[in-house]
Amino acid sequence: MPAKELRSLAYKIAANKLSPNPAKPGSSFHANALNGLPSTRRSWATQLIDSIGCFSAQRVDLTIDSIVSRSKSKRVKSAYELAMERLEKDKPTIALANEQKEQLADVDSTYKAKIAERELFLRDEIRKAQAAGNFEEVEKLEKQLSSEIARLREDCERKKEKLRASFAK
Repeated sequence: MPAKELRSLAYKIAANKLSPNPAKPGSSFHANALNGLPSTRRSWATQLIDSIGCFSAQRVDLTIDSIVSRSKSKRVKSAYELAMERLEKDKPTIALANEQKEQLADVDSTYKAKIAERELFLRDEIRKAQAAGNFEEVEKLEKQLSSEIARLREDCERKKEKLRASFAK
């Protein structure tokens, strides 16, 4: 097809002079306009391919129904969804009962109280050492505070993991 005809066809499409999808009777893309080829429920791309004379080209299934069914059945998954599916295969999630959730919450609150207690005590000691001007003692107490908080958090997680393991059995 010469470039001039292709250009005029493109202008007709842009100006909506050709029928929208699907082909309507009497439109330039209807079966009567396309040498008797069935055109109902075909996408504009298939109609355009047929109209410019690419009948010998291998037919691609571009019907509206096939496009819709493909988009519904094979939705592209995000990386997060794919990772969650892999994780679910490796370690299936276990639904916890309310009693089990309460046990985990009790462990959590117990250790939060222990952390708060140590933090209050050591911060008071730090203030006393700062007031006395003993900065070596302040530094030593700050290191002790951070290490004790880390140890208590690790203990809490270890205890919760033991509980979760017992729930799985």
